[in-house]
Amino acid sequence: MRRIGKCILSLLLVCLCLSSCFMSFADVKGEENLAVAYDYPAKPGTEEWIELGRKTNRLEACQIPEDVLNSMTTEALALTVVDYPYLSDIFVFNNPQEGLEYIRMNFNGLDTLLKRKDGAQTLLKMYKKTKAKHQVDKDDYKAFIERLKIESLLIRKEMKNQIKDERIDTDEVYQSMIMGAAYSVGSGYSKDGAKYSPKTITTPNGSEVSAFSVLIFDAFSYTDLQAYKDNIESRYPSTTFISDATQNYNCHSYAWYSQNSSTNKIWLNDPSMFWQDGSYEMTIRPTVSNRVYYYTDHSAIVKGTLYYPGSTNVDPTKINVISKWGHECLIEHTIDASPYYFPSVGLRYYQ
Repeated sequence: MRRIGKCILSLLLVCLCLSSCFMSFADVKGEENLAVAYDYPAKPGTEEWIELGRKTNRLEACQIPEDVLNSMTTEALALTVVDYPYLSDIFVFNNPQEGLEYIRMNFNGLDTLLKRKDGAQTLLKMYKKTKAKHQVDKDDYKAFIERLKIESLLIRKEMKNQIKDERIDTDEVYQSMIMGAAYSVGSGYSKDGAKYSPKTITTPNGSEVSAFSVLIFDAFSYTDLQAYKDNIESRYPSTTFISDATQNYNCHSYAWYSQNSSTNKIWLNDPSMFWQDGSYEMTIRPTVSNRVYYYTDHSAIVKGTLYYPGSTNVDPTKINVISKWGHECLIEHTIDASPYYFPSVGLRYYQ
């Protein structure tokens, strides 16, 4: 009996030890899961992404479930935000900070990251790794874009406030982004070899408008041009490429000043005079050659519409337009298939 009792006791101790091991393993595995970036159910370039169709569907699909979001470590969340399918859109706005604000309004991951107290420190660690990788391979476009994304996030006021008292040299981070990605140009402005000077243009009714003309422009490399094109086609598969990326002109210049992409060398920051002086009037039902103004500060020109006879409903998915995306490509797309469209942001049409 004593031997049986000892055997039973030994067996219980072994089971207890094994149970403790399994529990410890489960705890560690659980912590590892929390530190893994969220796997988006659809990603640019996949069939799942294409099948979602409209941008509104993709925005919804890329929201992080609240239970997952609240349990993620800051490192996992930062990786998830940098990998957000539409984060690259920020580079075709007047400046990345404008784009980030619209992304924040429509993506719960970014909003949560900006509220994390250790967000800046986590991003700085990522930045150092990405920077080192890019320095080793200057042609690594993916590393370059990832670096720019992280820099853009670090410039946010919420992030800068977190590290202002740290003994970290962040000047390079901020200056790189401030000088390298602002697309609303000014007098004497210079970016990546492009230089601009003040220029006065006129509306159809003769009103003078302040603009800028390009003086010097270093063409993008073939690798850069192809990367811009491929990235747009990946994020917005329903669009049609028209012409290559260039810093010669912007969206407002193309829509309101000249549609000749070969000769247009005007950068227009503010097109409002074109409707304020009556050259163009608002309409509720746009047709071919009408203009579209997005409240995200973007302009496009209507190429065609798909209205049902007698319908008064204006559906952004049924209107094809052509527009210039920042310093990137000239693209044909439906109104909603662009970085500048969000369901909560308004549109105006002019004829």
